[in-house]
Amino acid sequence: MKTLLTSPERKCFVYNSLQQMYQGAKSADLVKLPDDTEEAGLIVFNEKYKARFFRSAVDLPDAWDRILRPEQFFLSRRYLSTFEDYAPKDVSFAYLAIYKEDSLAAGMSFQMLTFNTVERLRSLQYTTDDKGWKLLRKRFLRAILGRFNFNLLISGATQFSGEHGIAINTDLVEQNELFNLLDRGISLCRDVLKQQGWKADGVLVKDYFEAFDAETITAYNPFPFMPNMVMDIHPDWKNYQDYLAAMTSKYRMRAKRAVKKAKDVDVKELGLEEIRVLSDRMYELYSEIEEGADFSLIKVPANYFVGLKENLPDKFRVIGYFKEGELIGYCTTLRNGPELEAHFLGFHSADNYSYQLYLNMLYKMVDMAIEEGVERLVFARTASAIKSSVGAEPYNMHCYIRHFSPIVNRWIPFLVGRFQPEEEWIQRHPFGNK
Repeated sequence: MKTLLTSPERKCFVYNSLQQMYQGAKSADLVKLPDDTEEAGLIVFNEKYKARFFRSAVDLPDAWDRILRPEQFFLSRRYLSTFEDYAPKDVSFAYLAIYKEDSLAAGMSFQMLTFNTVERLRSLQYTTDDKGWKLLRKRFLRAILGRFNFNLLISGATQFSGEHGIAINTDLVEQNELFNLLDRGISLCRDVLKQQGWKADGVLVKDYFEAFDAETITAYNPFPFMPNMVMDIHPDWKNYQDYLAAMTSKYRMRAKRAVKKAKDVDVKELGLEEIRVLSDRMYELYSEIEEGADFSLIKVPANYFVGLKENLPDKFRVIGYFKEGELIGYCTTLRNGPELEAHFLGFHSADNYSYQLYLNMLYKMVDMAIEEGVERLVFARTASAIKSSVGAEPYNMHCYIRHFSPIVNRWIPFLVGRFQPEEEWIQRHPFGNK
């Protein structure tokens, strides 16, 4: 049934649709995040399930951790509560525990952030080089994309690549139920958050190795992105020398040259107190990398690295690179069950060029993965070519985005194109397998 406007200023349907498409979200709405509240009561999810809503990981039930797979540490209460404490300032959280009868059937993790399209794309920032057609084009894009500001609900983790949005109890939930369960969870979370004062304008679902059925997800737009670079660690590699021996001579010599180029750089693992002392310097180096990217969803706060080492000392590692006593770069890793996750890093571009810091960091993380006895090393996205040169393989991750306004949702494919980085690269085969 159609509802007619009764206001004297009533406009036609086309006018209202265009207004809805171009007005964007009001700035007052964009900065308002819901305050933490106590969990809601049990909510009817559908004919099979009920749900309970939470705003903090510390309130999640004990059964939450028991349904996680070994490679789902980033969905554990321990990790989630740590990230809440050291999260980016514009990120907030919500969780759903899904029950079938009296047993936990699934857990869903959501992040909410304020998304300003123009601010997120650094290529749209004005510079002194903007003149003539370049300036006009940038003004045009800013005017159009500036209308796409919204509160974004995210199923998954902005700080990682991978399936970190939902865990299911496989004894109670069939795999073919996954998307319908997730879609219903998104709707429920959106409704509860709206009641608490935070209105979601759109949702981003990330990242899945298997694509959802196209006929099932008609309301969602595929969000193609760069592949997740993952390296299998061969069980026969007992140390770094075994890894080098498995390479072809060309890539083995390349690895040795990189190490030689950094022979004057001191490399050491940093403990908590050293991270505290070097915290400002680490954040400076991290910011240089983060600000060099055209697009990023989040920027972690300055106390992030200290917080992770304090709360996850057995999971979080920091490797520092020093020249004449000064920190010139570092890389970090997080243990995720049978996987080692390459996390945030930092360095100056000039030092990277002089000492091949980034390539040496990749080799170091391979060494750490072998040392820790993991099955896989997850390098995440970007720099695909150089990651493949040390042994990583590309895995396409499937993401989906939807604006809750049907009119705006039709324009999402155009917007998605602005966020798809152009990366032309050739897959390398350091072990000779093509």
